[in-house]
Amino acid sequence: MDGECWCAGLPAVGDPAAGDCLCPACMKTMVMERIQQAVQQFEAGEITNPAAPYLGQTQAQSLIEGIDYYIEAGGLLVFTAWYHLKRGHCCGSRCRHCPYGHVNVPASARP
Repeated sequence: MDGECWCAGLPAVGDPAAGDCLCPACMKTMVMERIQQAVQQFEAGEITNPAAPYLGQTQAQSLIEGIDYYIEAGGLLVFTAWYHLKRGHCCGSRCRHCPYGHVNVPASARP
């Protein structure tokens, strides 16, 4: 990231106000809130996939804790809806945060 701000590593979701510069924790919180809004709009059919610019970026080195996944108290890694949007389709594994309505999961097995 030569010459770029540290925040260039976070997903560019929404339209940040010109000149905004936040600390890493505040910027991550803002991005997470915008992602949550975008996921809700996607699930409601109001917008196309907001993660389209990031399709395929699901390799471990490109994942951001709190944005792409979180770890539960028992150590279970749980992928977020944002991660699944970056995958680009329902994988059929009954994922907790599937934004695609579990379309590839048999109806009898859907959560």
